Amino acid sequence: MKSLGFDLTRYDTRNIHRDHRPDRNGWWLKIQRNGKRLSKYFSDSNYWGSAEVALIAASEARDEFIKRNPKLPFQPTTIASNSTGVNGVSFAKTHGKSGAFVATWQRDDGGKTVREFAVERYGFHEALNKAIEARRNWEEEQRSKIMAKTKKPKSKAARPLHVSE
Repeated sequence: MKSLGFDLTRYDTRNIHRDHRPDRNGWWLKIQRNGKRLSKYFSDSNYWGSAEVALIAASEARDEFIKRNPKLPFQPTTIASNSTGVNGVSFAKTHGKSGAFVATWQRDDGGKTVREFAVERYGFHEALNKAIEARRNWEEEQRSKIMAKTKKPKSKAARPLHVSE
């Protein structure tokens, strides 16, 4: 590999990969968060021929993307092996005669919350709907918490200049 002329270990290169080709040199930034993707090429030639400056630009773009798209504490798309179609909602046959739908999620303290909705008590469809509702309410709370953390404070409106006569 061609020497870059700087110490690469000084930089965080997560999601950033070097592209060496006869016709171009640069850095690929590829990242995905919550269903959103960013794939961008940072050519050395666009940064005064400097691999280091191009890497810094890629790092800054990555950090900005992460800031705007914080990782959710749950999988936003349904996992293929899920039998109910909703992540965190499953059917437990061992609960009572008819079983139960179970909604689960991880609390902020690392513990696990389990809410069970018995088919015997609510009926099949109502138990499923209640479990889905419980899980979705938790997901919405998590989104709200994250959005509250990432919102920028509103800037103060510019005051009109005081003009004395």
